[in-house]
Amino acid sequence: MSDNTSQKDEEIDLGQLFNLIGKGFGKIGSLITWIFKLGWNVIITVLSFFVKHALKLGIAIVLGGVIGYVVDYNKEPQYEGRMVVEPNFGSGQQLYENVAYYNSLTEQGDTLKLAEVFGIPTWMAADLASFEIEPIVNENQILSTFDDYLRKLDSVTAESFEFETYKENFFQYNYTRHTITVVSKQRDVFATLGDSIIKGVTNNPYYKRQQDAEFAIIAQTEAFYKSTLQEVDTLRKVYMETMKLVAKKPNSQGTNINMAESNSVQTKELSLFEKETSINNGVAALKRSAVRNAEIIDVISKLPTVGFEKNDVIDRYVLRFSVVAFVLLFLGLVGIELKQFVKKD
Repeated sequence: MSDNTSQKDEEIDLGQLFNLIGKGFGKIGSLITWIFKLGWNVIITVLSFFVKHALKLGIAIVLGGVIGYVVDYNKEPQYEGRMVVEPNFGSGQQLYENVAYYNSLTEQGDTLKLAEVFGIPTWMAADLASFEIEPIVNENQILSTFDDYLRKLDSVTAESFEFETYKENFFQYNYTRHTITVVSKQRDVFATLGDSIIKGVTNNPYYKRQQDAEFAIIAQTEAFYKSTLQEVDTLRKVYMETMKLVAKKPNSQGTNINMAESNSVQTKELSLFEKETSINNGVAALKRSAVRNAEIIDVISKLPTVGFEKNDVIDRYVLRFSVVAFVLLFLGLVGIELKQFVKKD
């Protein structure tokens, strides 16, 4: 009897468990159905709204476009010029600060200061519209500098230091190359601005000292390489003479070559050859460094003599006014619909 009772209790428990599972799946199914119905109702409501007010929204877009077209037609054209630069000695930060300063002067309309900075007439300075600078982003450069940075750290710190952390602290001016964009109402003003932008950084005595120190190190290292090459050349001559003497030295069997001594000298000569190759590679690296650091800021491409007309689609008022008119009317109609819905409730 006890066994039968226990078996029945287990069957009841299993039945209750399956019932609970069934109810759970039923609720999940009901929730999914409710979500689909809600999404469908929202889609229908939105579509109904746009169908109902399509004419009004269309008229708003057209009117905004017409007004924008009139503004575009009557506004003065703007011209744009770009230059690509490569700062050295950490001068990128100063360059960014200077460009931000020039742009703030244009926003404030300080034509006198702009004329003083760039050495141009005030009427020409008054036509300057904006200055911008942005890096030419290169992910490989971040990885390369990250590897160099890790080599300077101890092994424990390097293992715990993550690339994402380094990337977050990689500032815009840390990139190698940057694009400076100047916008003006005059199309032939750009050639006179480039030199002033560069001199605004290169005239800083700090960067000049950095450059002088770099070339002093290059000159010292180059002198050391030359001295070492002369010593290598002298030693090679000594080894050559030694090999000749070894070749002429007779051994106990009457032969003219002592192989052990000859191999030893040849090994030393091979070591000298490897040393010379290493020094020559170092000299080549010094020459590349001298070329790379010849200027505080290398100009890859100058500002053009004549700028090209700035005519981006996103800058056209016909587009801006159309979007603004659509958004304003849309928000107004939504507000009216909500007000009517609240009143019904």
